[in-house]
Amino acid sequence: MRILVLSKSFPTGDRPAYGADLMCRRVVEHLVSSGHEVVVLTSRSMTPVTEDGPVVWPHLVKNRPDPSLQPDQWSWRDKLQFLGKARHNYVVTRHALSKFRPEVVYVSDLELLTGSPLGAAHEAGVPLVFHAHDLTLLHTVGEQSDAHAARGAKQALLDWFLRPARGGRSVRSWPLLAVSEFIAEQYLGIGWERDQVRVVYNGVEEPHFAGGPRTRPEGNSILLAGRCVLDKGLHVAVEAVGRLAERGVEVELHLVGEFQRDTYRARLEELAVQWGVAGSIVYRGYLSPEEMPGEYRRHACATMPSVWEEPFGLISAEAQANGTPVVVSRTGGLPETVDEETTGLMVPPGDALALAEAIEQLVTDSDKWQRMSAAGQQFACSRFVMRRMVSAVEKCLLETARGEE
Repeated sequence: MRILVLSKSFPTGDRPAYGADLMCRRVVEHLVSSGHEVVVLTSRSMTPVTEDGPVVWPHLVKNRPDPSLQPDQWSWRDKLQFLGKARHNYVVTRHALSKFRPEVVYVSDLELLTGSPLGAAHEAGVPLVFHAHDLTLLHTVGEQSDAHAARGAKQALLDWFLRPARGGRSVRSWPLLAVSEFIAEQYLGIGWERDQVRVVYNGVEEPHFAGGPRTRPEGNSILLAGRCVLDKGLHVAVEAVGRLAERGVEVELHLVGEFQRDTYRARLEELAVQWGVAGSIVYRGYLSPEEMPGEYRRHACATMPSVWEEPFGLISAEAQANGTPVVVSRTGGLPETVDEETTGLMVPPGDALALAEAIEQLVTDSDKWQRMSAAGQQFACSRFVMRRMVSAVEKCLLETARGEE
């Protein structure tokens, strides 16, 4: 089967890969190993071709104007630049469809891209399968209400590039794979057809399950891994370390990942000084997926103190697969990654005191730690196995290409 993959990025080799990027890479690797022909259409910053793998066409352009602004808040200069990029992406996608002639298009992630690749695929009449790792597709598809028709010709032109055409089969009638029940509900809320929405949890790779039963590591180190951005709540974790120190509980917080803004790291460093725990915060930088199983097993617990509605929570799932108990925020899809009080603990987002109290339980109660460690491995194995995830995606692609969806 010929499959065209649309994704904002497709990192290979040593390039950092988080969440959706990593899942897309593993799905594509599985499809290629299963004998399918795969072309990945992605942004210009990616490597053109991978050895012994899929063909990668890095021809799309990204960098939309300020993602925090709605299109009607953009300046006209922003709109004109965006229209140029949108037109480019539309033409590139049409060319890829004509040249490769895929039997199905797998839409993995359009974050920061224009909506025009989706429009091109939709207009070409090629079957589509959407993988909703977050709410990006929701914003790309939009509500498409009749109100758009009354917004004037210029805004209508902009809308055309932001969202796929409404003629023919509705975009919302194609299969959508959601990474959590939380994400599924968001898409059902904009009118996606219920029988086309399926929950497929992100997968954890085999090395995370290979370590066997755990014994509690020496020391009280805490792991916080992933993109080092405000949404992930690193500042909440730093404050929690300070509050623990006030209670006489000494812990070391290891931050694993790349900072997108130096100002945020500076804020964390200043906060650590204010709480008197600057020596307890360890900045580790990015570690590859291959290095992470050993990293999880070094620590007493892992935390995801996210302050936004996290779509899923891969770090939580991976940590439990390694027998590392977790403390996560009760927000978005994160609660679906934990069996509360059995494999981990949950706290309100942004509540540093609650986070500190939960961490204290895990680092001071050895019996509780041991029970949660064993239960977490069983829980992760029952829900988050990579081969199950990639097989579910492949099955959906095959059914959709055959018209069986």
